[in-house]
Amino acid sequence: MRSAPEEIALAPYIFLFSEHPLLTYQHIVGRHHKDSMRVLIADDHEVIRRGVIRVLQSRADVEECAEATNGKEAVEKALEWKPDLVLLDIRLPVLSGFDAAREIKQHAPDIPILFFSIHDSKEIVEEARSVGDGFILKDKIVEMLPNAINALLNRQTFFPSDNQAEPNT
Repeated sequence: MRSAPEEIALAPYIFLFSEHPLLTYQHIVGRHHKDSMRVLIADDHEVIRRGVIRVLQSRADVEECAEATNGKEAVEKALEWKPDLVLLDIRLPVLSGFDAAREIKQHAPDIPILFFSIHDSKEIVEEARSVGDGFILKDKIVEMLPNAINALLNRQTFFPSDNQAEPNT
């Protein structure tokens, strides 16, 4: 017997916890609005996904957040759910973040993709530039994610250097 998801209200969000690996939080005001966004986070480490969700919760414009634990799942959810932004770890099981981004962009080229990783070699950043719209290091998510999101939603790219917290223009 399947139990109903547990609901916890923390103004201004409602968190729905269920047996599925998807945590959805919705702004109390209502469903998807023009000025709100839906974000898909793909990382195989739950602690990273939860950390990103905590950063996103500080934004008034985030309405919903979905999670994927591998690249194949990220592609499926992105194409079905059509989020306003996809955050992809470059190293995902089943299908790499770069390969997942290629598939997403092939079918939904307008969805901005922000890569994140613990690695920032020249080759990784170059590949991120060729397939996605931005890149940040995982250890800089708290500082850089808000600026990266703003840049991508304004159709700019975000490929900062280690000391830069502003988007490329």
